[in-house]
Amino acid sequence: MIFLTVTSAVLAKSGDVLWTFPAGPGSSGPGGVTPDACEAYYGIDNAGPVLDDTAGSVYFTSEHTGWRVYALDAATGAERWNVSTVDTTSATAPAVAGGSVFFGALRGGAVRLVSVNATTGAPRWDVAAPGKGVAAPPTVPGDGSLLYITLDDGLHAFDAATGAAVWSAAGKLTGCGMTVPQLDAAAGALYAAGGGGVNGVQALDAKTGAHMWSALPHVDNPWASPVLAAAGGKLLFTAGFLGTAYETGVAYGLDAATGALAWQQNLTTFDECAYAPQTPAVTGGRVFFGGATPTLFALDAATGKLDWQAARVCQGHLWM
Repeated sequence: MIFLTVTSAVLAKSGDVLWTFPAGPGSSGPGGVTPDACEAYYGIDNAGPVLDDTAGSVYFTSEHTGWRVYALDAATGAERWNVSTVDTTSATAPAVAGGSVFFGALRGGAVRLVSVNATTGAPRWDVAAPGKGVAAPPTVPGDGSLLYITLDDGLHAFDAATGAAVWSAAGKLTGCGMTVPQLDAAAGALYAAGGGGVNGVQALDAKTGAHMWSALPHVDNPWASPVLAAAGGKLLFTAGFLGTAYETGVAYGLDAATGALAWQQNLTTFDECAYAPQTPAVTGGRVFFGGATPTLFALDAATGKLDWQAARVCQGHLWM
């Protein structure tokens, strides 16, 4: 098993570096592409590289020689292809499904959605999208049927084969803290979170965009994308800030079917080293929150009880 950063691959067992790639500055696979109040580097659920086991490729976005999406050989780090579009000033991290790579781009002040061949990088389609910015990378189911993306005016669905618009839920999610949509194909539901102290977490019908439920309207800037314990699972996990000064990061477990609160757990006090908890990972009955917080937290997925926490060093201090 390997862990992938944007510019390297590391063996999970030993920590040995397998390869590195000179991606250059700004190669963090930015989550959002939005002008004005929500800058392109605003901390909107930044996404790292995407691994396609079938093709043996890893894909990511970088500013290296302009905004480009790269495909590398996952075993060696050798470049397979890279693509860019003229006058692109920012681009989201990519998504891959059905033999295609998808990403959002800001070109000449207008939003574009782009699809290229996953093997060759050859263009498939490039279409205009509504709004002035892309808030997060797209989500595409494994069958490559639809593309879901959070634009600055809300959630939208597009035909992944053609780029044609399928439905729009404009106004359902707004603010700078909008997140990557989470699809539960088994339940036919799409989950995402809004920012700016409005909207909270929303569940929409994945086929039609119809509203299913809303939760956590009091949570400001829920930066963490909702994550399911398993497909068709009962619990949904997310995190955000509480307090007018963003002084507390909180993790939540929600009933995925209704949005009812199952548990919540305070994680950290806001500091120069402690930003909002990032999108969690779920495995072995535990949910893990970390990212920009000063500590990695492991919680019991069913109850929210803190199992353990691990400190990290920041600003010369050891966090416990």
